[in-house]
Amino acid sequence: SSLIYKDSRQSVDRCCSILQVENDIACLSIDVFSETKLIACGTENGSLVSFDSRNPSEPIFMKHKLHSGPIHTVRFNSLGTKVASGADDTKIFITDVTDQQESKMVESEHKDYVRGLSWKPSPSQAETKAEYILSGSWDKTLKIHKL
Repeated sequence: SSLIYKDSRQSVDRCCSILQVENDIACLSIDVFSETKLIACGTENGSLVSFDSRNPSEPIFMKHKLHSGPIHTVRFNSLGTKVASGADDTKIFITDVTDQQESKMVESEHKDYVRGLSWKPSPSQAETKAEYILSGSWDKTLKIHKL
């Protein structure tokens, strides 16, 4: 399984192979934070991988089997410092990509696969540092989580 990165400024496509990290692991979800050139990839074995698009041959970090099921959605926050991931295990994890510390699980209370995630800014000026993540699931619910 390969991830091909197309850069319109380059005459040749860049390619990084997930096979270099793990054998026969498919990338099921991807998000790009253009300001820092980071790429986040959720894999079928529940691992979260991050690459620098300028040098995609080596992952910046990999959280092996962060989820117990395939990761179908990954999203960077507005600052590009955190990645949210949602998977078949009904869980949501927030991973800080700047210090790569332990990922934090969000109590999602979903009963089925998590398929959609979106970061939401604080709804009020009083909570300027608060972050929210919205999650959608096959259990037919949309939930808002304050982090």
